[in-house]
Amino acid sequence: MPSRAIWQSVRNLLDSTNNLEQLWEEFDRIECDDDDLRIDFDSESIDKNTWVTLAREAYYAVRTRPSRNMRHTGWITLAIQLASEEDETSRWSHHKQSKVLVGYSVYPEPGGAWQFDSTSPDANGYCDECITDKYRWHHEDKSWFYAVPLDMLDSRDAVLNYIVGPTHALIRDEDAETVLGPIRDNLCLPPQTSQV
Repeated sequence: MPSRAIWQSVRNLLDSTNNLEQLWEEFDRIECDDDDLRIDFDSESIDKNTWVTLAREAYYAVRTRPSRNMRHTGWITLAIQLASEEDETSRWSHHKQSKVLVGYSVYPEPGGAWQFDSTSPDANGYCDECITDKYRWHHEDKSWFYAVPLDMLDSRDAVLNYIVGPTHALIRDEDAETVLGPIRDNLCLPPQTSQV
């Protein structure tokens, strides 16, 4: 490989890493401390020093006020899936896109958060034990996730519009059609089958 090609490859990797780090910092905008909802970063959740991975996750503890006191009711996972496993037979239109996976799990215990890698969702858009609706993958227990193409998150406003606002609204049980409908054309929609 010629030295110029190596230089360009490394330069592209460094530029991509810098851009991903800026987006990673913006993820903390998901945090909030409202009367009915509190979301805090879990500092033990990730290795901040590596991008040589296909998926990198950050976890946020969710506390809601179902009654008088706040209690830990689940986890938000924000994951950057840089690539999924290769599958030349895939018909899912988002197969070869880097994406941000935005998940909410209703399990408050440690380890209860969504765990994403290069196979969840896989190259066909499938995720084990998930069913889909028009916008999201979900479990029967009301845990869910949706996906945003990485290139849509090119500004602070985009992070607010595609991640922060919708996630806060969905956790507060607002209707998915009302929340995700207006941004539908800019999401990586799941395959439309009843059982995925």
